[in-house]
Amino acid sequence: MENTTDYPIKCTICRQWKTVKIKESEFKAWNIRGVAIQKAMPNLNEDDRELLISQTCKQCYDEMFE
Repeated sequence: MENTTDYPIKCTICRQWKTVKIKESEFKAWNIRGVAIQKAMPNLNEDDRELLISQTCKQCYDEMFE
């Protein structure tokens, strides 16, 4: 079984660091091979996927799109 890695991401709005646990193979599938993030990382919730895509944390995203 593949281990997960803590991937730090700084929110571009509030500037706070968040961490997402991801598998390297899933990250490569999404970031390098272009697999849709929902398919590449099915174990992540939508908030963590959005953080990876837009570098915006859940709280800031919710405030922007109330």
